[in-house]
Amino acid sequence: MMLLFALTKLQAQGPPISGDKPIMLGAKAQVVKNTNEYRKTTEGWYMHNVLKYHYIINKNLLVAVHLPWATAERTAGDDPLEKTSGFGDLAFVVKPQFFRKDGKAKTFRMAGKLMQTFPTGVNLGEADISFKGYKTHVAIVAGYETLKYGILGETGYRYQSGDFSDQLVSKFGIGLPLLKPTYPVKQINLYFQYESVYNIQDNRYKLFYGQGIQLAYDQFTIDFEVQIPLIQTEGNHAHHTHDHEKRLYSLVFGGRYIF
Repeated sequence: MMLLFALTKLQAQGPPISGDKPIMLGAKAQVVKNTNEYRKTTEGWYMHNVLKYHYIINKNLLVAVHLPWATAERTAGDDPLEKTSGFGDLAFVVKPQFFRKDGKAKTFRMAGKLMQTFPTGVNLGEADISFKGYKTHVAIVAGYETLKYGILGETGYRYQSGDFSDQLVSKFGIGLPLLKPTYPVKQINLYFQYESVYNIQDNRYKLFYGQGIQLAYDQFTIDFEVQIPLIQTEGNHAHHTHDHEKRLYSLVFGGRYIF
């Protein structure tokens, strides 16, 4: 009973809003999430709003659907700002957990992840927001959590259709709960996260750092994160009009409800 109580407390550490975790809730649990990113670049800005529905079929299997809305306002050379918005690229996710080792008030778990994106959206020329193309993301997600901290990581390969480069993507994050465990859940979590993206065909590399805070109360969580670039290389050549566009910063915010 002590072990089950402690593992319940670990759910107070929700996933970082721009990351993922292999730890799943109980069977038949459902999660509604809203993720929003405002991205400022050297050529304008993007807004990506995603409504996510997650359903945990059993303790080792999660399925999800992501419904996005995307907006861009940017320049093309010396042209004035052009604003475009519309429904984004629809995505489905399957996440099977294949390794789990629980201890007293701690757990380590690993899960596979398949995220398939379909060309249902407006073409903004930005593959990780909306580009009206197919995208297949295959990854391994791992996480170790205790009542004092959590360590989360993800590494994977991302295929992108058309002349968009395939990518190697990895994320690493640390979560720190600031309050003592209580029931019902009442917690403040700090997140420190790195994300790297390597474009294989273009030989371009990007590294970002994200500083986030999460408020968890009972079945609700609210998240906010500031993400800044640390490295953005030019690569060998450009396929698209905005390939030389560089990110200045991103503001990521949203929340989730578990029922």
